[in-house]
Amino acid sequence: MLKLYVYNLVYIFLRFKSIREYLFKNSNCILIAEQKSKPASIEL
Repeated sequence: MLKLYVYNLVYIFLRFKSIREYLFKNSNCILIAEQKSKPASIEL
């Protein structure tokens, strides 16, 4: 039972990691697009 629980936990973690990387790539593209459309004077 515990083995199955750990397996599910690892599976969810790997899924989450890949989803997070996918979202991170997309958010980087969005940030770059926003930076290009905004004036260069605005800096974070």
